[in-house]
Amino acid sequence: MNQSVRYFLEGNEIDIPTEDPPSDAQDTKNPIDLKGKFKNFNSYKMYQAAGDVSYPESNEDRYLHLRQYYINQVKGEKQRAENETMSGAFKRIINDEPLEKIEGYYTLRQRWRQEMHEQIKDGKKICHCQNCINVALPGSDYCINHILEDKNQKLFIACPKCHRPHPFFSVCFTCGV
Repeated sequence: MNQSVRYFLEGNEIDIPTEDPPSDAQDTKNPIDLKGKFKNFNSYKMYQAAGDVSYPESNEDRYLHLRQYYINQVKGEKQRAENETMSGAFKRIINDEPLEKIEGYYTLRQRWRQEMHEQIKDGKKICHCQNCINVALPGSDYCINHILEDKNQKLFIACPKCHRPHPFFSVCFTCGV
């Protein structure tokens, strides 16, 4: 371990790691010259935008925080680009594929959800309606969208206006009737 790093950790009463860092670890220096152009740089609004409540005390903490903030921004941009690519692929499938093939995709998705819940062993059942992937309500084999198909349930009724299920003792959540 670098002696300056060791002194820094000891000076700030931080436990010294027992293992050496990986051989390919990169040591980065603070690229911000706080005596030059960034002397009066106020990054407080950036901390607020990132959702942090406390403002770091030292310049090193600020640098590390801003560095992580920008890394997360890059990751977010990559995720958004990937989502747009996938969205385009889904739109092509919907527009170009026959209806039977799309229904087959929904059936595969429902089977996958059931298998995942069985592997997780969370005790949650999937709705018994064909191609529905929602979790069933406790004590029923149907989700909130299909609960009216359960003949034994007495809690939900269909809204006379929008025909969505809602508890019989309250107004409809969708239209308010």
